[in-house]
Amino acid sequence: TSVLTRTVKRLKKEVKDRRQAEEALAEAELRYRTVADFTYDWEYWLGPEKDLLYVSPSCERITGYLPEEFLMKDYEQLVKIVHPDDREAVQAHITEEFESDQACHLDFRIITRSGETRWISHCCQPVSGSDGEWLGRRAGNRDITDRKKGEEALQKSEMQLRRLSTQLLKVQENERKRIAGDLHDGIGQSLSAIKFGVETVVDRLKDETAPSTVDTLQSLVPVLQDAIEDVRKTVMNLRPSMLDDLGILATISWFVRQFRAVYSGIRVEEQIDVQETDIPEALKTDIFRVLQEAANNIAKHSTADRLSVSLSKENDSLELVIEDNGRGFDLESVLENVDVETGFGITSMKERTELSGGSFSIESKEGAGTTVRAVWPEGFEESIS
Repeated sequence: TSVLTRTVKRLKKEVKDRRQAEEALAEAELRYRTVADFTYDWEYWLGPEKDLLYVSPSCERITGYLPEEFLMKDYEQLVKIVHPDDREAVQAHITEEFESDQACHLDFRIITRSGETRWISHCCQPVSGSDGEWLGRRAGNRDITDRKKGEEALQKSEMQLRRLSTQLLKVQENERKRIAGDLHDGIGQSLSAIKFGVETVVDRLKDETAPSTVDTLQSLVPVLQDAIEDVRKTVMNLRPSMLDDLGILATISWFVRQFRAVYSGIRVEEQIDVQETDIPEALKTDIFRVLQEAANNIAKHSTADRLSVSLSKENDSLELVIEDNGRGFDLESVLENVDVETGFGITSMKERTELSGGSFSIESKEGAGTTVRAVWPEGFEESIS
């Protein structure tokens, strides 16, 4: 009897343990199914033999195909729905990175059952059993079609804005050129004619009119001369005619001479290591405007006593460098205050350089001077157009 009683108790315990184990297994399976089957992304498990051991129900929502159409088939079934232009990349990803111990990421397009093109963000990682046995790769695939469309729309908007900005700069330069021509041919010529006429009248009246009248007319001559010089400076600042007539190298030399004459306290060093033929016509105006803006900022704000201007070819790139030994500034704070003249000037130089296909940088530290650098790589003319 005692043996029978012990046997019954043991059997009851085994039944209870088995029931608890089954309940625990069922609960674990429920959690697994809840997580796996109800994920919004398309999940799958590619086994060691590259056959699909699990495909989540979201596969149908994203691809239009049922999970059963992929299950227990090799990865080629997946590759078939990949966009033809992306198949090679996906094939290489699977064959070359399948046994990698790292997580891998790839964006590609698929063609759904209905013929729609969708963008997929794919991320996969190796999986292993409790004993460390390698079991293949688990992959998550997210539909990022809307994001890609947004990025494409943003890229188009940026390109349109870039083209518009380029056109605005061209219009601005043409308007500067027109106004400079009008000032030179109109007001400038008129002032010169008036000055010549006043000088002629003064010469004729010297022996016939009271000295006070002659002196009054005589005093108008330097005023007219100053007005003529002001018009000439304005014309040159708007658009130096020599930029079109003689080229950028002559214009830089002229600008440096003018700068030295006006700011005699600043020693200017000029180093030109390129030929005129090395510089495309499309760039000459941009080079001059960057130099003009940088030099004017130095004169107004830097308290420098040395300025160096360098134009050279470095590693097949055209490089313009303007450097001073002034007080420098906190670049971040200046750029944040775009209403400040210096900040606006920096933004203008950067925009002009980048719109013409180059890269712009500026380095400055308080008490350590400032370096402005604009670089245009070989072949930038294509990006300008």
